[in-house]
Amino acid sequence: MIDQETAQKIMDPVYEPLAFRTLEEDVQTDLQLLFPDARIDWEYHDHHLCHAVSAYYSAPFDRSLVVTTDHWGDTYFTKVFTADERGIEEVSGSRVVMLDIIADKNGMARPDDVAFGSLSGLYSQVTKALGFRMNCDEGKVEALAAYEDWDNPFYEELLSVVTLDEEKLEFSMDRARARDLVRSLGRYVDLLGREKVAAATQRYLESFTIRYVSAAMERTACPNLCMSGGAAANVVVNMKLFESVCGQLHVSPAMGDDGAAEGAALLSLRAHYATEKLGWLKGVALPYWGTSYTRGETQEFLEAHSEALEIEDLGDRWPEVVARRIAGGQIGAIFQGRMEWGPRALGNRSILADARNPDARDILNEKIKRRPRFQPFCPSILLEEMGRLFERAYANKHMTCAFQMREEFLEMLPSAVHIDGSARVQFVEEKDNPEYYRLLKELKQQTGFGVCINTSFNRHGRTIVESPSDAITDFLDSGIDFVCINGYLCQRRESRE
Repeated sequence: MIDQETAQKIMDPVYEPLAFRTLEEDVQTDLQLLFPDARIDWEYHDHHLCHAVSAYYSAPFDRSLVVTTDHWGDTYFTKVFTADERGIEEVSGSRVVMLDIIADKNGMARPDDVAFGSLSGLYSQVTKALGFRMNCDEGKVEALAAYEDWDNPFYEELLSVVTLDEEKLEFSMDRARARDLVRSLGRYVDLLGREKVAAATQRYLESFTIRYVSAAMERTACPNLCMSGGAAANVVVNMKLFESVCGQLHVSPAMGDDGAAEGAALLSLRAHYATEKLGWLKGVALPYWGTSYTRGETQEFLEAHSEALEIEDLGDRWPEVVARRIAGGQIGAIFQGRMEWGPRALGNRSILADARNPDARDILNEKIKRRPRFQPFCPSILLEEMGRLFERAYANKHMTCAFQMREEFLEMLPSAVHIDGSARVQFVEEKDNPEYYRLLKELKQQTGFGVCINTSFNRHGRTIVESPSDAITDFLDSGIDFVCINGYLCQRRESRE
């Protein structure tokens, strides 16, 4: 163990530009290989400001309150901003408290040994105590929380660690109590069980976030709310904000550090091209910023796997053909257009299944994604179905918020909802993704519901597929019935014998 002062000395250089010399040299070497004739300059932007910029420019609002909630970044874990077309202004921020570092035999700190005193930092420590991967599996805690009641001694203990000054919009944390809490997490799990600890932790994050955002909205008088940062991936917290605090909500599609990279690029663009307006970004509903492949390139990839695949060129008919297969009970994957930017598959790199099938979730979890059975999947739904299926919802197109489905549809669409009756929805309009819209329209024609399960196209432990080659590899390694890549329907040869 080392003390707080020594720990801070270890971590502080991360935030000093001079400490980036080695990193700059490494990154510059890689960039120079990619762009041998380029002159590479360096600029540094505040972590939370980058998140805020990404959230604001991806939102449909003009004047907005922007709240960033993260594990940590540039010594802060949350900040509040106001934003409009003139710029973004910081209102307040809350600093991370270093709780503990366990040094290895060389005196170096390992990332998993760092306990950060922040709202999401404690959430991540609970993630680890429950047997999941910290900074990766927090969504599993969120899902597990729905299986038990949050009202237990661990919830009270969590509340006692954190204080919120609603006037200053600042959090503070009792370092000693927080350290003791982190050290005793295993005891609470043994005493109460994983579900109750998860439920208490989820409720703690909800309660503090709601109080924080409510106070920020009152102080700034901003009618619209934008959220970003890793903790903004918590769709249940976002649902509670929508239901009880602000009906005008936008969560950055790339709420994690990919969004921070996007924000840094926009800040530099704005600084060097001041006459250029970035407002055009607000007219882009879906973040299809990634790579794409032509049909000719796709053919080349498919020919390399022709011995393993039976291939049919569906051309422009593919959305309807895929929809009919899904309605018939098959599970398939689609690969089309530009790849999504952010953690959610939004119809361009997706695995699809019929939400009416009560076994679809278990099949996806056990045979394809290989995840715990308690984890839910998200539906893509025609926007025109929103009022029919949900009591309260907004046109969320990024799967960043959950909504409570009307009770009469819970048994009809069992694989689209979690145990608590909520669904993390991507609402789809024709203008956003015409081919995916056609697929959902055909599903409605076939089944009565413009709804399908949509999960990212990848095997568990692998990244989302980027190329047709990735798509073929994951298809052949999985239990998916078929894959449609840029209009080419692919099946295993043995499946057709």
